[in-house]
Order: sequence, then structure tokens, then C-alpha cells
Amino acid sequence: GVAVLAGIDNEDKLYVCTREGLWEIDTAPSTWTTRLIFPMAPNVLNGTRMVVHNGSLWFSQSYDNDTPPAVYRMTVSDGRRTIEPVPNDFSQGDGLAAEATGQCEWMVSVGGMVWISVGGAAGGRHARIMCHNGKGWHVMRRHGTQTLPILWMGASSEDDAVPRLFYGIKVS
Repeated sequence: GVAVLAGIDNEDKLYVCTREGLWEIDTAPSTWTTRLIFPMAPNVLNGTRMVVHNGSLWFSQSYDNDTPPAVYRMTVSDGRRTIEPVPNDFSQGDGLAAEATGQCEWMVSVGGMVWISVGGAAGGRHARIMCHNGKGWHVMRRHGTQTLPILWMGASSEDDAVPRLFYGIKVS
């Protein structure tokens, strides 16, 4: 994942999420500088399609197909950076049923909410589109066939100004 957000010096920074974690890249000097600001357990899907939503950077930490992803929110204000789990994250409370676990495949900010696709990449797992309304996650769509992850999401309000969410499922 890649995104732009102001850093603690109020200058725009480039944020890149890799298998090792979240990096802040300062592009202002002639020689760019990098800092690992949030280390994560190694996974190639860490930060997949992270988004800026309501002034905060939302990014996921993926583990495996048997564990729910952790979703974090990074906010910068008054010269301080705060990284915290989003309210009612999957990894808190009761968690998810086993057939709903898996890695975050896509993330998008639409209509004042964050939407993600999660799971579906292993036997006995069904992909889902989940929506965070600022208070917690809600299942919006469960794919009926297991082992088919939702690999892409987008939104449009073309033609009639009604926002619609589109998604693509891996079929082979």
C-alpha cells in the first residue's frame, strides 16, 4: 500500500506498507529519508490498498488464512503520531467465525465509510465485504462459494449520482 498524509512536521510524507511494516518516507530533502514507524509480523499483504479516510491513514496487518486481519488507524495532529486499532477491530472481542477469517485483500474509502474485502483464500473460507461506519465492522456481502477471494473493489456514482460499490472475485 502507498498513501500520502502529513507527517508530524505538517509536511506531506509518503507512507509505504511492506511485508515488514509501515514506513514513512520524507521526499523533501534531495536524498529521501525513510523510517520504519510501525513494525509488523512479516506478510506480503500488510497494508494492502491502505487508504486515507477522514484525515487518518487506515491500514491492515495480515497474518494468515486462519486469523482475522488487524486494522489500524494512524492520525497525526499537534506534532504527534497516534497509531491505534480501529474501533471494534476484528481482533478484539469475539473476533470472527473461522469461515470468515483471512487476510485483507482490498481497502477503499467510500461514502464516509471504509470498505474492505477479507478472507476467501483457503478451503472452508468465504470472502466478505465488510464496512466500518466509525463504530465497528459490519458484513455487507458474503460470497457464497468458498476459496474465491474478492481481489478488487471500486466505487462510482456515474450516470445517476447514486454511489455503487463494484468488486471482482478470483474465479480460477
